Amino acid sequence: MELLASLETMAENAAASPTSTLLSNLSSTNTSESTFTSNDSSSDPHHGQVERWARLFPLTTVEAETEIKAHYSDLTRLRISNQHWAFVREDIEPQGHDKESYPYYLMKHNSRTTCSQRRKPATKSPEFRYIFKLVTPLDTLEKIASVIQSPASALKLHTDQDDSSQQYVEIDGNAKSLIEAYIESSGLCTRPIFASVRAHAPKDLCSHSLSPQLGPHDTTVPHFRLDKATCTPRPTQDGYPVPYFFYGTLGAPEKLSSLLNLDVQPILHPAVVKGGKIMTWGKYRALVDGDEGDEVVGWMYEVQNREHEDALRFYEGSAYEVVRCDVEMVGGGGMVVRGLTFRFRGA
Repeated sequence: MELLASLETMAENAAASPTSTLLSNLSSTNTSESTFTSNDSSSDPHHGQVERWARLFPLTTVEAETEIKAHYSDLTRLRISNQHWAFVREDIEPQGHDKESYPYYLMKHNSRTTCSQRRKPATKSPEFRYIFKLVTPLDTLEKIASVIQSPASALKLHTDQDDSSQQYVEIDGNAKSLIEAYIESSGLCTRPIFASVRAHAPKDLCSHSLSPQLGPHDTTVPHFRLDKATCTPRPTQDGYPVPYFFYGTLGAPEKLSSLLNLDVQPILHPAVVKGGKIMTWGKYRALVDGDEGDEVVGWMYEVQNREHEDALRFYEGSAYEVVRCDVEMVGGGGMVVRGLTFRFRGA
């Protein structure tokens, strides 16, 4: 089971003490004291709930209603606390789930394959960080280190403040994949428990090419490289102020003002970004590479310093990355500026 990142409203606390927040939520994942919101086996599911389950799993309307009733009549079903739901809600709701369908999804997801017939887990990017709960057979740092091919001294053990028997270690995406593969190949029925650590959207601008660049072209190939003697790709890694293109919630002045703790209303200029298109990620809109003629309408805002940029990168999270882009100013006589934006790279 994989838990996801915290709500936006928890971002500041998570940034200050992410590990303690994750530990408290992980330890409450399967407690008997955790309860669902409304609905029980004696009441009929409402129409909206039936439609949701039919769409998510997928089922016919009759099958969905039957599954809902069976789920709530099962006293051994997985239960999640309000705190756990608040912790994962930001990433779960865009997928269409609510607090009632999410535990059912987790149970179905983990029973989809048997212990003797499992699929190889997908490799995760090393930039993603996770908290892993120590469970048998991986119940010591030495055992985990041997599986992820890392010295035990490089791992830091965390103990839950409320329950000293609950221990955790922070790992990267590669280590997560190795742990999943080890458990899968061992034929064990152990269910590894991970929680993703909310991290900044990565920013790694190349100094000798336009990479990374929004659009259809691979800017790492030789004919896109610039002459080091005469050209410096813009924007640079540490250059401020820097134009940013926003297309979603960050295009709302009140949201931007709150996020950056501004004393004055931010000035956003109508703009269009070239070479990008919008895809739907749950209920959210995400910017991805498009074709040559694709463009997305939004706003340009000039980020003044690293502190403000870091706040934006943390808000977007590691599912996005900072990339260069061409921004055409609306009403600017066709003026195009070199700027940055957040490109979706996967959950």
